[in-house]
Amino acid sequence: MNILFVDDLPDRVKQFRQQAIGHSVVVAETFDQAMNALRNVGPAKFDCIYLDYDLLPEHYGDDKVTKGTGDELAAYICSHSRKFKDTTVILHSLKHRGRERMKARFDKAMVRNIDAPWAWLRPVPYPGVHPKSA
Repeated sequence: MNILFVDDLPDRVKQFRQQAIGHSVVVAETFDQAMNALRNVGPAKFDCIYLDYDLLPEHYGDDKVTKGTGDELAAYICSHSRKFKDTTVILHSLKHRGRERMKARFDKAMVRNIDAPWAWLRPVPYPGVHPKSA
């Protein structure tokens, strides 16, 4: 599976890489890296895009900022929906309003998407079991 993972938090990137072993993963930790990956997608298109909303520390806590965020990337994907017609976008941001805004945009453009905050995606070890041995 070809995956684009967009997130600026190093811990999430590390955790995702550990979970995605065996898949082809492109990581974009900035808006510019993500936009470059989206613009230059070739024949091996992304099967899945994991999309965060806040891509810079100055976005944290500010629901009104959209420039340079996942919402701007969502707008690009929607405006090129033919290019991404076989792609599923997973909205993993913990920012509820940002996720809602992106989901509404994808729904309107009929781009397949799943609303799945990061807390739902990370593995949760059973009590008393070390994650490496689970």
